[in-house]
Amino acid sequence: MTDPAVIFRDKIIVPVLRELELCSEAATTLLLGTALHESGGLRYIHQDGGPAMGLYQMEPDTLDDLWTNWLAYRREWRQSLEVYGEVGLEEHDPENLYNARYATATARLQYYRQPERLPSTREDLAYYYKRHWNTSKGRATPQDFLDALDRHGV
Repeated sequence: MTDPAVIFRDKIIVPVLRELELCSEAATTLLLGTALHESGGLRYIHQDGGPAMGLYQMEPDTLDDLWTNWLAYRREWRQSLEVYGEVGLEEHDPENLYNARYATATARLQYYRQPERLPSTREDLAYYYKRHWNTSKGRATPQDFLDALDRHGV
């Protein structure tokens, strides 16, 4: 039986990253590790007692910041996200984060907007995740990221 993480990587993450022309092994591993850790192994899509939404657990304020302060000046990326949004919802509506393809695209662009280049090793990606996704305010550790990947044999 194929692990759900492998299916998610192969059927959602890789195709979305290819469509965005931002696909690399590092980006794929970064997004997979983020989703696996943040959603408890792809098991839940809304933070218990908090605002985070979707498999990547992006907060609505983060999505709003992405749209307001970055995508507002990058038409090509806005258009890319518009194709993933749910019919009837505004592109920046947080409800779109429940759509795995939209959530993957926004997560990748949130990482892409960081000035630091993606590292190549899993260990360095774990620290990159902590700095740019979970941040110093979050409870997650780089080891949590690595453990999430290891649990799924990735």
